[in-house]
Amino acid sequence: MPTAGAVRREVAMGRGREQWRGIVALGLVLGVSGCAAPGRQAEDVEAAEESGGQEEAAEPMGGAVEGPEAQPMVAWQQELAELDQALGEDEAGFGEALSSGDCDLAYELRDRICELAERICGIAEEHPEAAARCDDADVRCSRARERVADECD
Repeated sequence: MPTAGAVRREVAMGRGREQWRGIVALGLVLGVSGCAAPGRQAEDVEAAEESGGQEEAAEPMGGAVEGPEAQPMVAWQQELAELDQALGEDEAGFGEALSSGDCDLAYELRDRICELAERICGIAEEHPEAAARCDDADVRCSRARERVADECD
């Protein structure tokens, strides 16, 4: 038969476990809801106040938006990113088609690369900050035309 002291220890340990579980559950809830640590926005406000309200450009190099604190892309930026990604994928497929001697596919991909370049440049006409991507897309189109002419014509 357990002694009174042993029973009290068991009860105390049970309460300790319950408290521990409660603390862990609370930590998970706060961590998931974002209340566990101060947000970056508060740091940005403090930094802006210290610098006299002047902010530095928040966009990473290359125009890519990174991290959860980044501003959502506007529609034209999203379209530009999708076109740029499709251009890269088509260019990779184009190289594979030429390597395998599949000129029919190479012609098709060359045309798609140039079509994507035109669409990217169309966006750049309305949004001058996309001009560098237009220039890059034009170079890719020209290069695709030259390569298919050299290897398939």
